[in-house]
Amino acid sequence: MILKKLIISSVLSVAVLTPLSSSADILNLGQKPTVLMKSNAPKAGMSMQSVLAKFGEPISRSIAPGKVTKRNPKITTWRYAGSAVIFENDHVIHTVIYR
Repeated sequence: MILKKLIISSVLSVAVLTPLSSSADILNLGQKPTVLMKSNAPKAGMSMQSVLAKFGEPISRSIAPGKVTKRNPKITTWRYAGSAVIFENDHVIHTVIYR
């Protein structure tokens, strides 16, 4: 009974102390790219056409290898000076800013 109360109180305390708001992830990989929020970077959900119109032609474009299926969508990366934009099908899913 004591163990049961201890487990319940532990679970409740974790649930209460866990923040409910979401925030951006910051991933520092040393000399490699860092994921940051940047106000003038392409936002998740933007179309390829919108990114092209707003940021211009990328330095390079690459498509991930593999068969494209409903469960395995086309992943495309556009590289700009100082950043990379990753698309799933035709919409932005991530923007990586190099520091």
